[in-house]
Amino acid sequence: GETFVVSAAAGSVGHLAGQIAKALGARVVGIAGSDEKATMLVRDLGFDAALNRKSADFRNEFRAATPDRIDVYFDNVGGPILDAALRRMAVGGRIVQCGTASVASWAETPTGPRVEREILTRRLVWSGFVVLDHKSRLEDAVAALAAWYADGRITLDEDISEGIEAAPGALTVERFRDTRRRYWMDRLDRPDRTEGPLAGSHKRRHPRLSLSWLWTSPARGGESAVPEFQLHCRDRASRSRARSRWG
Repeated sequence: GETFVVSAAAGSVGHLAGQIAKALGARVVGIAGSDEKATMLVRDLGFDAALNRKSADFRNEFRAATPDRIDVYFDNVGGPILDAALRRMAVGGRIVQCGTASVASWAETPTGPRVEREILTRRLVWSGFVVLDHKSRLEDAVAALAAWYADGRITLDEDISEGIEAAPGALTVERFRDTRRRYWMDRLDRPDRTEGPLAGSHKRRHPRLSLSWLWTSPARGGESAVPEFQLHCRDRASRSRARSRWG
């Protein structure tokens, strides 16, 4: 029954955080970067409301979407969206700080509104969230997520490419600019799990090969961003075959 708001709600973290909150009985409001994404959150993922942060009337729309204020704010961006959410928090509200995507650089400390008074008068609890701190609960989390996925309470939008041969063409700048997708997967081998909550999962590492990528520009996904791909081979024979095939 609480109001849960998540920023970057159409992203790989935000769209799952919102669906988990919905599965636990919250009223969920998502904040995204376009009308298309906001529509998708409500239509496809079951959010109760979603807003375009770029709207000229965002603050009024935010107020209208949170008439009972915010009990939990799951923040992935920081910056002005966080400033706006702080002023919509309910007394005793909780803020989960999972990311600061709106801050381009921490080389110089960014400035903004002072927040001490909001924390004091609203008696807020503000905590950082790093998933590795909770690895002892991984088995329980995977079981819950698998059950919610099985009964349709969690929806995933996957774009899967088969085999290492497909990787160079699959991991392109254009693909990562596809705003309809939240995450991509390049499958190196066939599913072989036969038991446990991830039975049938394709998220298995290749015994000899793995592929990783990183952006060479801070403006991830921007016009100047170029992905750099790294193929890691775990034995000499695999390295030799990869070198002869891809250089």
